[in-house]
Amino acid sequence: MGSRRTPAGPIPRRQPPIPNPVRILLVEDEAPLRASLLKVLREEGYAVDGAADGAEGLRKALECDYDAILLDHMMPTMDGREMLRRLRGVKRTPVMMLTARDSVEERVVGLDLGADDYLVKPFMQQELLARLRALVRRNRPSPGVTITLGDVAIDTVARRVTRGGKEQPITGREYTLLEYLAHRRGAVVTRAELYEHLFDENEDTLSNLLEVHVCNLRRKLGADLIKTRRGLGYVIEAAAKAAHEAGAILAVDATATGAVTPRERSWASSYPVRAKTPAERFRSRRPTNRM
Repeated sequence: MGSRRTPAGPIPRRQPPIPNPVRILLVEDEAPLRASLLKVLREEGYAVDGAADGAEGLRKALECDYDAILLDHMMPTMDGREMLRRLRGVKRTPVMMLTARDSVEERVVGLDLGADDYLVKPFMQQELLARLRALVRRNRPSPGVTITLGDVAIDTVARRVTRGGKEQPITGREYTLLEYLAHRRGAVVTRAELYEHLFDENEDTLSNLLEVHVCNLRRKLGADLIKTRRGLGYVIEAAAKAAHEAGAILAVDATATGAVTPRERSWASSYPVRAKTPAERFRSRRPTNRM
């Protein structure tokens, strides 16, 4: 198999993967390296499945639609080249080859077989993550937007979450869960769907892992942000609340322009209603003939 080393070097400030849950398949026969990479990728918020050889990797790659595959070259049973050759006859899933062989000839062969990128061992973890983000981004473009849920704002480019303008300490897994629910706000998302898209196959769906993340998000972002639909799943209903709050802000802001009277300004500051139009104000001030 050749000598291999685990990725070396310290990791700088974490650069998060692209928006929306991303599922990765790691095919690596060396158990310590596989375990190390699985840990790193999961901490970055990816849902990762592992395989110990090309045969297992090919089976999983054909059974599931992955966003990218990290594929070792030299493996028992079926090596990376053979797995890639067979995979390309069926699917076009993006593949990054990982190998200890750094000759130009080896790279050319791998790329000609259909690999999308090539990384030579030993490599720096930050380079692997950067290349993986680029690989997924090229094949799964997604425009960056800011999702606003009441006083909670989700920056999908920087993957930062603020509440009332203050950044919140959200973990990679918590962010992935929050954004997934936010993109589907108004719709109930089942536990099965959340586990399918957010977690890897080795995490027990019967555990309380999902509930723990939901509880943490409620504690950090507000107890009413994520609703539980007993027997169904979870839903974010903050869109309607945000619209109501936005209406209140607009009503109060309208008073600052001088378009309303002082009495209306005082009343509008307490009740989120529409400010009167000039015609309505004129009619309300006209003298009436009382009997």
